[in-house]
Formats: sequence, C-alpha cells, structure tokens
Amino acid sequence: MKISSSQYSFFFGNGQIHFPYSIASLISYVKTIPVIRDRCNFQPVFLTRDDVERDACQSFDSDILLCSCYSWNWEITTILARRTKELNPGCVVIFGGPEVPDNAKGFFGQHPYVDIIVHGEGELTLAELLGRIVERKPFDDVAGSEVRGRCNPARPRIEDLDIIPSPYSTGLMLDLVDTSKGHKYIATWETNRGCCFACAFCDWGSATKSRIRNFSQEKLFAEAEWFGQSQIVYVDCADGNFGIYADRDYEIADRLCAVKERTGFPTGLNLTWVKTSSERIMSIAKRLSSAGLLRAVSLSVQSFDKETLGIIKRSNIKFDVFENLVKKFSDEGIQSYTELIMGLPGETVTSFKKGWETLASIYPQPTIMTWNCSVFVNAPMNDRAYRTKHGIMTFRSPAFLAHSVPLVDGIVEHEEMVNATATCSQEELESIYVYNWMMLVFHSFGILEMVARYFNKRNSMTYIEFYDHLLDYCLSCIVDDNIFSKELLVARAHASRGYSGGGWGHVDPKLGEIAWPLEEASWLRLISDNEALKKSISKFVTYMKHHVAGCDATELDDLIEFQMFVLSSPADRGDAEASFKYDWLQFFIGGELVGMTYIKSPAVIEADLMQWGYKTMWFGRRSQRTKIRLRDLRSV
Repeated sequence: MKISSSQYSFFFGNGQIHFPYSIASLISYVKTIPVIRDRCNFQPVFLTRDDVERDACQSFDSDILLCSCYSWNWEITTILARRTKELNPGCVVIFGGPEVPDNAKGFFGQHPYVDIIVHGEGELTLAELLGRIVERKPFDDVAGSEVRGRCNPARPRIEDLDIIPSPYSTGLMLDLVDTSKGHKYIATWETNRGCCFACAFCDWGSATKSRIRNFSQEKLFAEAEWFGQSQIVYVDCADGNFGIYADRDYEIADRLCAVKERTGFPTGLNLTWVKTSSERIMSIAKRLSSAGLLRAVSLSVQSFDKETLGIIKRSNIKFDVFENLVKKFSDEGIQSYTELIMGLPGETVTSFKKGWETLASIYPQPTIMTWNCSVFVNAPMNDRAYRTKHGIMTFRSPAFLAHSVPLVDGIVEHEEMVNATATCSQEELESIYVYNWMMLVFHSFGILEMVARYFNKRNSMTYIEFYDHLLDYCLSCIVDDNIFSKELLVARAHASRGYSGGGWGHVDPKLGEIAWPLEEASWLRLISDNEALKKSISKFVTYMKHHVAGCDATELDDLIEFQMFVLSSPADRGDAEASFKYDWLQFFIGGELVGMTYIKSPAVIEADLMQWGYKTMWFGRRSQRTKIRLRDLRSV
C-alpha cells in the first residue's frame, strides 16, 4: 500500500525548516509491526508549501494520506486532503495533531474529505488502524480514533516511550525529506512527554494528561550524536518543562554539549524550561552556557495579577522566590527572562502596567517576551462555559510565526485570538499592546532604560509614570520630525489592524524579507542611525527637565552619553572606551567605586546591517544582545 503524508511547515529567514518529526515518529513506530513494514510503502513527507496541487497529484494513487495538523498548517492541509479526495476518492484520509478537536461534533460534516481522525498520541492508534486497513478488516472501532458517526473510547497513553524507535538515529528521517534541495533542517527533540500543569490558555497539559513520561537516556544520547554527525544547526526541544528532573536533564544537556564541543553542532538550542524554575536548574544552565548553547533561562509568569493567575490556573506557581531567583541567576552570569501574555481573562490595563512595573523593578536589566492570547482548539480556555464566564471574545487572526518568510502561496493560516474579556475591552487591549510595545522597545531593549532608571532612583518616579511621560511626549510631537513619534504611530496602527483581523507580521525590506514582531523592527529602525537616535533621546530628556522639578542639566547631559554608550549599534567594530563626568556604574549598581571610564565589548560585530539585525535581535533577544549589560562593562 502506498502511504503519503503531510506536515507542512514554514521556512524561516535563515533558510531553515523543521523536520517532520511528528509524522516521522508515527512511521518509526508503525514500521515495527511486521505486516505494516512489509506491506506499506511510505513516501517522503509533504513539507514545503510551494505547490499543494503537485502534492495532491502525487497522491493520485495513494491508498492512505496521513495529515499532521497544527494551527500554522490547517488551511493548506485541508486543501491537500480535499484535492486528494477529488483526484483519488478511494484514498483513506487520516487527520491527527493538536488542531484536531477533541470534541469533534460536526467535524465530518464540515470536512467530508476526512475519513478518520486520531485523538491524542497517535503511534498505537495509527498502528492498529493501518494493520486493519492492510488486512482489509473493519477499522471503525479502533480506540483513540473517530470516524463518521462513531467516536471510540480514548486510548491510554504510552507508558514505555522507548517502543518508538528514534526517527533520527535509525536514519528514517532522511528518507522522509528531500535532501537534494539543500534545506537546513531544524530538529524537534523530545526527551519526555507530558506536562504537570493545566494552564487554561494552553493545550499542552490537557493533551498529554499531565503525567510526564521519559524517553531513555540511551535513545537521547544516540540522537544527540546524530545531530552532531548530521551537522544539524538548530535543535528545538519539545519538552514542556525541561529541567524538571534536574539530575537526568543535566546528563542530557551535558551529552549534547559534549557533541557540540566535539563536532561543532548543533549551534543553537531552544528550550521551554520548567515552569517552576529554581536553583536546581542552575547547573544545567551553566553547562549549556559553557558550550554556547544557552540563550537564557525562562522564569515564566504570564501575569503578575493574582486574580488573573487564579482564572488561568497558574496560581500554583509561586512568586515569593521570583526576585531571589532573578538575582541568583544574574550573579552567576546566567541571563534569564520572563513572559507576559496580553489579553488574559481578569487582566486590566492597570494590572498589566503594574506587572511591568514589578518586572522593571525586579530585573536589573529586563528581558521580556510577550504574546497575544490565542485560544487553542483543545485548551481549557476554549470551553464554552469558561468563555462565557469570563466574557472572552475572539476573532480569526492570520497566524503569525516570528521571523518566518512571508507566504507566497496565497493560503493564509489562522488562529483564534482574544480581543476582549469581561475586564478588558478591545480598545483597552489595544492600549495594552501599545504600552507593552513601548516598554519592550524603550526599556527591555534599552533605548531609554538608563534614563528611566535614573528618574526612578533620583526622583522616585515609578516606571509607569516615566513611560506615561514618554507616551505624552510622543503624542505631542507627532507633527514634528520625531522618530519616537513615528514609531508610536506605527504601533498604534499595528494594534488596531491586528485586533481587527489584519494580522501581526511586520515586513520591512531594509531589515530582511521576514515577518518581524513589531517591537523588534521598531528597535532596529531606531538604532540604525546613531545621530538621529541621540538627537531624539536628547529632545525627550529636555522635555523631562521641563516636567520634573530639580533636574540637574549637567548630570542628564552626561547620562545621555552613557545611555548611547551601553546600546548595541551596527557601527560597533570592537571594544570601545568612553569617559564620563559621573560614575554611572556606582549610581546604578553600587558596590565599590569603579571609576568613570568604561570599556565595552559588543556582543555582535557585523558589517551587513541585515545580518547584524538577525544576530542582535532575532538570535540575541533572549540573551540581551541589544544592549551592554552593566555587569559586563569594564572600568579603567
């Protein structure tokens, strides 16, 4: 039997695309069943989005089409399935993946070209389905699956994950992709399955039934070796809580680091750290850092509002040690960051601002990742009663994958996104977006961070008050040739367009033909011209002098020079030295007197502006390459 499959993905700006890991894991397991291995011919996976009609035509004589469905490939997958069924009515079309609804009422009426859907983990269910189909036996009663008119009982989770052979170390993965086109592949890596949290906005815990199950270290070590031997540039770890088993996960990280040090690969690693990060993961972070595989450690919060945390079932994650953890990681030279979600039920404009105030106060130099609140099909937040109780309103938004190459196939993927709740109207959510944009660009990325910290310390001005001043200033200067005001107008229009269904990708050809998060593009534009930036900072400081009593003009003029000095710049070409009238390190971080002449070592030296932007912002945002950390300055 000829079996085709799809797991459509996106290219990212550096020419990389994910391996079809989910499909490969399924095939890896089902091929352990003799009758399937002997009687099924698995074709290369449809992965790139360049020609869905071609893919459908290649399935004209397929007996089965397997489709791995995610929010970012749902539309193109349904087009493939529909067209395949038109060309080949006898093909059995099987859908699985996170975008297949657990509650499938009405699904087959909306998608008549689908014959079977698989719920949950697919390896065991697919093996039984294929076995029945190959032997021409009825397949409508297979546990874990659903057919038109019949929903079967759920299948228990796989207890022994090592019954699934590695699609990497067995060599299967390279049989399922086209290696002739020279694509750079991102390797998805599972070291375990499951999540012990049940956050309302996430389908991870509900999808994996909470209890975490581990793959064996023997299998993982073999995969790490394969990454190095195959020169895989980037590994994307799919664990929900890496580091939750500190000793075990240290050994896994250590092996990957050893492979990197021996072979040079992988060069990048993405992790979702355990949601209750503690000092126990410090050794893991240090080891990854020693091999150049650590960007930063996440200390997840999502919100600082207690009511909101209760509503989204994150109140079990404690914050009494949060500030202490931030300090300890900083003292060890380990960069940490946290995440906020805009639009969570219970959140208000005031509570969101207070959350930022807390972060700006706790973090010595904050690195923050923020997201819009999406509603996933199988997440607890999508429950009708939950949505009604919290007044959750949603809209269809074009799916946004940061730094991906904009689509050229005309097939727009969508995600369902919150644009209002009982505590936050759409207008208020737009103002949250703009405020968040401002805090990221000017504070987290560093444009005005030193100025804000100065007024916070010298004038007891809260960060909310400072950035309210900035907002008022930008609005008062819209008619002037002011780069801050220009970017603010872009942000306001972007928020209005985004929450009205216009999408979130921002493309600026000068920054590269990729979809940027707006805050990253804004920072790159502001930083591209040092003279214009310094002029704009000076004008705003002059504005502050007129609105805040007791300002020292000489001190502020020197502060502007220091603010510019600690920002990364595309003009950086090596170590730079500068002298100041005031001891700014003593002022901001205290300690022993350190002098007034400092040397900085830029994190990125790159003559090509576009590549500099990629390395500094895209690859370097979490590790804070947008600015020089004060602790990294050297005094003379």
